[in-house]
Amino acid sequence: MDTIRVSCVQFQPKMGDVEWNLNTIAGYFEQGSITGSQVLVFPELIVQGYLPQIIESTAELVSGHACQLLTELSRK
Repeated sequence: MDTIRVSCVQFQPKMGDVEWNLNTIAGYFEQGSITGSQVLVFPELIVQGYLPQIIESTAELVSGHACQLLTELSRK
């Protein structure tokens, strides 16, 4: 049986600051690569921050910046 290294990530996102949150997430992807993690698990709404009042205003399509960046990071 093959072994898969899974890392669970927990950090305090900045509510509504999508770019800051994405930069922080990118740092965890880099750290995961260094430690040999093959799967990174983040909490729901980590990109926007869990604030119900801003979910709709910060939502984006799958073709949006955040989704594209996360896809690119996960392929490295």
